[in-house]
Amino acid sequence: MNLLAQSFAAAILSSFLLMTILPGCATFPPATATRPAYRTAGDAGAVAPGSYTLGVRLNDPSTSGDGAALRADLAAIIDDMLQRRGFTRVGTDAATAEAAEYHIGFSYTMTTRHFDEYRSETSEQHTTTTSWEAQERMRKERERQREEDREREMERERERNNERRHGRNRGDSTVIDTVIVGKTENTKTTTTVTTNTELTRHAFVATLEVGDAHGAIWQADVRWESESPNVLPRAFHPLKYMLAELPAVPRPVRVDRVREGMAEAFYRTYCAGRRFASPALAYEISFGEWEQAREAVREPAAFQAYLDLLEYALHVLPVFPGYTDFSDTDPARRTESYILGGEYFIGDAIEAVPVLVTVTDRGAGSYRVTDARVVTRGVYLGFLDDLERWREVVDARGRIFE
Repeated sequence: MNLLAQSFAAAILSSFLLMTILPGCATFPPATATRPAYRTAGDAGAVAPGSYTLGVRLNDPSTSGDGAALRADLAAIIDDMLQRRGFTRVGTDAATAEAAEYHIGFSYTMTTRHFDEYRSETSEQHTTTTSWEAQERMRKERERQREEDREREMERERERNNERRHGRNRGDSTVIDTVIVGKTENTKTTTTVTTNTELTRHAFVATLEVGDAHGAIWQADVRWESESPNVLPRAFHPLKYMLAELPAVPRPVRVDRVREGMAEAFYRTYCAGRRFASPALAYEISFGEWEQAREAVREPAAFQAYLDLLEYALHVLPVFPGYTDFSDTDPARRTESYILGGEYFIGDAIEAVPVLVTVTDRGAGSYRVTDARVVTRGVYLGFLDDLERWREVVDARGRIFE
């Protein structure tokens, strides 16, 4: 791809991210789900939702200038995730920034390495060859046999005359030997082809820090590698998992309403072949094939809310078939389904509606959506009550000290 094509592709991706990553609006992940490994330090529990300022720094040799546009795109991703958790970003003027409860910084460094990958492929070919004797020898053998045949025929004629003369019957035996001499050879040919490919990998090390007027409170670090030097598609999931460590007071998010009759088109565009990941669940999630998704999705108009919930769910309740009281459940019992819950503004609605999505363990390290619907306020409050009771049970079982 030439430089002009690369620049055009980067512009298209940047425009897409700016359209989909807006504070208070649903965000579609720009890359398929991956569960990153990261480390944290400090006390995330001490960071209660409040006002904050945000600074983004980068050390990226692939970016010319000060990278203002790239920093703005990364800030938009972080703002969206923080505001979902109840945080509020304040202005950049000195007086307002000084009054902010938290100062949050994000930085990353990219390094590039080039290396050679060697690959050897070995193949074997077996050949069987049969070579026959020269035609001249075979011709002479046939002439000799014909001469012997004539002599035998004359001998038989004499014997028949003799038998008629003496009245005796005598059997005869004629043997004709045909000899074809051949030679068979087996040959094995081994071929080894070695190829050398020059590869390029880009390593990213990112850090998210939260502090206040007294100093640092909490920090998270993550590292990943990519074939592309573009940080945006791969930063989404690490940031989501790191920020999930912080306390939250959830806020409803506004999503677009899917037009009637366009559910399948939405599925083909945003769900088919994609995996989603919630920080609250161990495995990745998918909708399966369209036939399965069509059966699971009860209100297609809220399809975008279901996707958003799979990525950002803060409320996840395990389902234990046959149990009505969480205190009676066996701690070792393995649940197969989970219910995710959240509230959304659908389209231009002025009132948020509750949404519940049920995912079921497929037994292969992944979940599939088996039910997604908009529910009544009473049903949602019952879900929240069950969730609170489940948290109390978990806390009681895991408490070591009085």
